[in-house]
Amino acid sequence: MDGTHRATTNNFSVYVDDDDSDLYGDRDVPLKSDITRDGNDVGIQVEPDETAPIAQPIQHRSISRQVIASAQHVPAINTVEAIQFYTNAILNNEVPLISPDLTYIEKLGFTDDVKAFNDLLSGLDIWALVNHKWVSELVNWVKGNSCLEVMSGNGFLAKALKQNGVEVIATDDRSWDDPDSDKIRFYDVETLDAIDAIKKYSDKKVLIMSWPPPNVSVSYDVLKAWGSEKPVIFIGDKKGGMTACDDFYSHFKAIDEQPVKSYLPAHNAQDTVLIGYYVP
Repeated sequence: MDGTHRATTNNFSVYVDDDDSDLYGDRDVPLKSDITRDGNDVGIQVEPDETAPIAQPIQHRSISRQVIASAQHVPAINTVEAIQFYTNAILNNEVPLISPDLTYIEKLGFTDDVKAFNDLLSGLDIWALVNHKWVSELVNWVKGNSCLEVMSGNGFLAKALKQNGVEVIATDDRSWDDPDSDKIRFYDVETLDAIDAIKKYSDKKVLIMSWPPPNVSVSYDVLKAWGSEKPVIFIGDKKGGMTACDDFYSHFKAIDEQPVKSYLPAHNAQDTVLIGYYVP
């Protein structure tokens, strides 16, 4: 990758790279770092890799089917550094490039670190580990079709889709939300009930529903209201898990070839990204 801009300790940039073969940290070595531990607290001092050329910074904008990255070298997803990398991004209201493989990291003995990370996510109302890698896989399938997201929460997924060039309307009834909370908001989310959102934005081509609550009918009601002609992107557990109701799973038919391969769960969940249709 040719470039003209190098990272420094005081520099954080955004670049676009056409070759993402080593960008997401699947095979990369971690950042050069010093890790210290005091009880359950972990301190990580990270130094940017001064030898890695970084492309010219660009202005913040929607980027279609290209990769957005920080000027820092991306850590491997199966290292504790990946937790810190993800945390830094979300606390700066950014969508991370990659997600940590929490299952693998926990097996390495970093149980307290994984628990603290999951607790942080819960406190920020983040239930799915959104990142640019798997979102770009999803965007390749969406192929420019407009999307309506219901139960959008803080708009984390909507922001990632928008930055990857997707037209998306994010809605949520905010029945769960504290209006005086100072929690992170990633995207402008319209306050609207899911069924009303489907009626208002019936021209959208794809419906997105993430982590709908279990044991209540709303997930099935939304699926039925959307109809069988247009696809639904569902992020959640298998039947019997922590999301959606039995009627939803009975009437949701997943397509055979699923495009999202790199999604990683949080909260010790078994959720995944599925595309399918309502079957009456």
